[in-house]
Amino acid sequence: MFPARLCFVALLLALAPLCATAQYVADTGRTDKPTINWSQGSVTTAPAAASPAPSSADPATSPNAELRPSEFMIPAVDAALTNANLDRVALQSEGVVRTMNTFAEIMVHAITGKKTYEGKPPLVTALSMIYQNPQWMRVAMLPVGTPRLAQLFGLDPTKHNRVSAAWILRSPEARPLVVGVLSGEDANKLVPGDPDTAKALKKFAYRWAAFMNLPDEFKLLPVPNAIGAWVSPFALLDPSSIPDDRLSAEVARIDRAADPSALAVIRLNAALARAYQQAQPDDIAPAVDNLLATMDANPLYMSSARRAIDRWNTAVHPFQVSAWIYIAAFVAFCGYLFTTRRPQEEDETVWVDQPSPAASQPDAPEVHLSTEVHDSVRSADGAAHEVVIRRSELDGDADVSLAHAVARRGNPVAWGFSFMLMALATAMLLTALVVRYILAERMPVSNLYESITFSLGAFGVVALVFEGIYRRGWVGAGACAAGWGLMTMANSLPLHMRKVEPLVAVLDSFWLNYHVTSLLISYSAFLLGFVFCVLYFIKDMTGNRPGMLPRREVFEYLNYRAVQVGWPLLTLGIFLGAVWANTAWGNAWSWDPKETWALITWFIYTIFLHVRMNLGWTGRKSILTSMVGFAVMLVTYFGVNYLPYIGGGMHSYAEPIAR
Repeated sequence: MFPARLCFVALLLALAPLCATAQYVADTGRTDKPTINWSQGSVTTAPAAASPAPSSADPATSPNAELRPSEFMIPAVDAALTNANLDRVALQSEGVVRTMNTFAEIMVHAITGKKTYEGKPPLVTALSMIYQNPQWMRVAMLPVGTPRLAQLFGLDPTKHNRVSAAWILRSPEARPLVVGVLSGEDANKLVPGDPDTAKALKKFAYRWAAFMNLPDEFKLLPVPNAIGAWVSPFALLDPSSIPDDRLSAEVARIDRAADPSALAVIRLNAALARAYQQAQPDDIAPAVDNLLATMDANPLYMSSARRAIDRWNTAVHPFQVSAWIYIAAFVAFCGYLFTTRRPQEEDETVWVDQPSPAASQPDAPEVHLSTEVHDSVRSADGAAHEVVIRRSELDGDADVSLAHAVARRGNPVAWGFSFMLMALATAMLLTALVVRYILAERMPVSNLYESITFSLGAFGVVALVFEGIYRRGWVGAGACAAGWGLMTMANSLPLHMRKVEPLVAVLDSFWLNYHVTSLLISYSAFLLGFVFCVLYFIKDMTGNRPGMLPRREVFEYLNYRAVQVGWPLLTLGIFLGAVWANTAWGNAWSWDPKETWALITWFIYTIFLHVRMNLGWTGRKSILTSMVGFAVMLVTYFGVNYLPYIGGGMHSYAEPIAR
């Protein structure tokens, strides 16, 4: 979403200068009303006085010729940009302050669908798009997402099509569709009966708007007396071009001849314009250094520490790194499991914590008469271990002992290495969450991507504790496989979810930090319980025979323990949500779909704990009840926002449902 002007080539539209307003609804569900200026002969949103002079490649003079970046990009300028300290420069884009590298990576990916374009660094590409905008108007860089959309645009659907921004403006088929979406029309009405194509059309319009708005998003100067507002050098030179009258007045008050920050921005803008217009990049590095020295004294500027953190986050991508470490830990745990001793048969001592109802039957197998039996065994590494063998509340003939579990430990070095990798993956994930908290200046739980990564951070900690207690390897293997899969899924979400965005107004509350986090941590415990349920059925499919994995009853017991961790946090989260609802909406409970499904989840897990503790439900009945609870939890988490007919309501701000 871009809160800036959208400018079009008037000669291609054959319209007289006029002004209109439009509404662009992005996939995030947030709404903004930019101004569309139909200005004759202009292809950028920058004021004419500040823009590079049109070249022979200007679409106004040769509108039907496409270009490749190699035809107009200047290698000397590219090298100067790479060698300057531009990555240390901060700017504001889409309401968030970022470093230049982060801005460039986001915008190039948003426009082209690629992390890099034509082999150039994103920073080089983004600055060229801003200062050589007329040439880039004719570069076929915008991907047409689906064959059906290509057909609607009048293109060959069998080819992998990319088109230019100027081509859209002169296409009688594509222009009405793209402009219609950006003017607030429902894409599903523009493409009736084809929701996939409608979604692809919205995505394409987003890419086109991202390119058209790029110069206005190049906001280098924080504006005094305008809370949170920054402006581009083009708007600084021509305040009348700013649609917001209040902001325009504040910018007009800036003394461009005396204000140090304004002077530094103007100097950098002039150096960049000169480099692209005259192929003279020598002034770029001094202008950048001057800007950094000046802005370090500006209290409204992004601090040097936050800039360093943002650069590290963009360079490393810690969320993705954590996914790769998780898969490495999974492989290591699998290797460890192959080193465990696998006996021909399990012993006959039962492990869990309460007397078995079946043990009181006349034909029940022999069990220990005491509640606990203390013993000492030696593991594979020769170390002595004091263990406690507890009587079972499982099936009367179930047999798996903690003593036997300890004795079957594999190579301690292999386990230690695997556990270290798991801890490293969790630490990297937690570091990424802390970094996102610092950059966003809020808890990272405001959209789908943030909620998934936050839940996985909590999941990693809980799984690490379970593996540290039992030290068997299969807890770590299952948790690491789930962590890798879910983290990879999260990293494949659309860019508008993964990038840091301003907090939606409805979520800007003190209670967000407690209500949402309590629920997400409880979900992470339920996820670990679900992993144990899956391991239960894997063991069940082998006939519960001895092997690398313990008997299935162990997984049932661990699932029970995981639910015991999650249930109190779920209860707390629902209670805090009611408090927040009463504060925000004047009603603690309104039977909103998300509230209702959260309550259903709570009831199912409450029933599970009751029948497990008091009625002796164990084994498959216990596992299936827990899995039903997890399925309902997924409906609460995802379904309310994405599934038709059960969604909507007051919690539909996260991801709206097209009805």
